[in-house]
Order: sequence, then structure tokens, then C-alpha cells
Amino acid sequence: MREELVEPALRKMAVQRQIEARLQEDPKSGRVMVLRSTLSELRAELKAAGHDFKIDQLRDALEVLRRAMLDGGLSPRPHGLARR
Repeated sequence: MREELVEPALRKMAVQRQIEARLQEDPKSGRVMVLRSTLSELRAELKAAGHDFKIDQLRDALEVLRRAMLDGGLSPRPHGLARR
């Protein structure tokens, strides 16, 4: 699934400080990591790793990840990001 490639790519970009990442308090889930990136930046990162996606595919994958977070389908990770 695309989501399984998108999430680690975002994590890598955040750790390497290629994108803005900050902790934010959320009344429902506690602390959450907020990432700011463009779809083009994400696409370039994935392409460098050998995965070529269209922007619409990345938008869909991010929506699936967002819904999974809201539904509680992802568990918190120590570094503030979530993974299935």
C-alpha cells in the first residue's frame, strides 16, 4: 500500500530536517507531531527511493493516514509519529 511507503518517507524527511516538524498538543490524543511539506517534496523523496507516485496518489495516501490517526488505527511511536 502507498501509505506504508509514504509514512516512513515523511519520517525520514522530518528526521533529516528536510521538512518542518513540531510537536503540538491535541485535546483528544495528547501530543501529536505536525509535519509541513509539499506533495512535490514528498514525491521527490519517494522517487529517490525508487517509488514513483502521482500527486493525486500521494494526496489519497495522506488522507488514508489522517483517517487512520482519527480512527485510532495507528499507535503512537516514541518519536511522535505513528505506524501501523
